[in-house]
Amino acid sequence: MNIGLDLLFVVAFKMGVMGVAVATVISQLISGLLCLWKIKRDFFILHLEKEDMAFDKTLCGQLLYSGLPMALQFSITAIGSIMLQAAVNSLGSDVIAAVTIGGKTQLMIVLPSETIGITMATYCGQNLGARKLDRIKKGVNQSVFLALGYCVIGFCIAYFAGEYISLLFINKSEVLVLSLVKQFLRTNAFFYPVLGILFIFRNSIQGLGFSVPAMTAGVFELVARGVMGYFIVPKFGYGAVCIANPMAWFAADILLIPVYFWVVKKLNKRFAQPECAADSCLTS
Repeated sequence: MNIGLDLLFVVAFKMGVMGVAVATVISQLISGLLCLWKIKRDFFILHLEKEDMAFDKTLCGQLLYSGLPMALQFSITAIGSIMLQAAVNSLGSDVIAAVTIGGKTQLMIVLPSETIGITMATYCGQNLGARKLDRIKKGVNQSVFLALGYCVIGFCIAYFAGEYISLLFINKSEVLVLSLVKQFLRTNAFFYPVLGILFIFRNSIQGLGFSVPAMTAGVFELVARGVMGYFIVPKFGYGAVCIANPMAWFAADILLIPVYFWVVKKLNKRFAQPECAADSCLTS
């Protein structure tokens, strides 16, 4: 919806940056209203009752413990992107346009992998509550294979058809920009498996209640983008821009993969304690 409204307000209505902002706000508003409508119609367990409005200090603490690191993770990732964008801006308007368009096109291509990752947060959380660690491990393994399988499809789309998809955002007369977009997409496409693994393990770790390590992976991304933006891009130019995001994905995976196995090992030890009650196992 956001992409469609971008096209409507920017391409059709010529609203520029304001059009992008309006498209984002409208798409988020409509998505939120649709979610509320779906909850009201089908998910009665989520309907609020009077007793649900009572303040629960313990529950609030658990939610903040999980939620604050997740919120900070998005902020940290955004800061890293801003640091990289500063370097991109120094390379001229054509490069700025190419990176922006390439990023939007790539977002469309990798969306299925991202969706698989988001699903794993809920899946792991539900099975953690049910104390089914075997299902968690099996689900994560299968989701990795599923995401990697889609990465092959995503690679083919980005490598062979990415420039044609980008024509949704730019006129075909912009030959130089299209060439830069093609280079951006083709370079990034080789690293889609790295991104797919990032989606799976980050969301799985968050779903298991370990938000701080997931946030720390965002710090790794920030550092990688900062190094690329301040040291590598000025020296090597646009080619370095094209590998900046993949380097950030690699940096995050270096932490996330071992942390996931550490989390599983830790949870195995917790649930092996016969005296451990369900709630204390999940929060200790």
